[in-house]
Amino acid sequence: MDQWFRVYFRDQLAIDRTNALSNLPLLEEIVLARNLAQHPECITTLQIQQSDRDAGKYPRSFFAGEIEMKLFGGDQAQDELVRPWRLNVTKERLLTAVNEVDRFCSWIEDALRRWPGQLEQSAT
Repeated sequence: MDQWFRVYFRDQLAIDRTNALSNLPLLEEIVLARNLAQHPECITTLQIQQSDRDAGKYPRSFFAGEIEMKLFGGDQAQDELVRPWRLNVTKERLLTAVNEVDRFCSWIEDALRRWPGQLEQSAT
């Protein structure tokens, strides 16, 4: 997410994202977890787990189930055996995610307020 985000904002909007305070990988994990909750790969269970692709990109998911992380989270060799992680959105993790999204929105709103001037400067 970080690469296309940086390129799009730089090339299309003339917004430099290097001063963004947001944790873009966490924002991507939030989107991935939401997508899995709404469009699960397996509809025969109520548990949500990472897709194999997501597990490859985020081997230590922010939303990984606490029990699995306590049992297997400290050993890289065991990580391979239990991945993909079951996802568990706790109250604390949800609040952390909401705060991260809020931080990103504040940054992007501020950047977009300055945007027309930035766009004109980059065109000249």
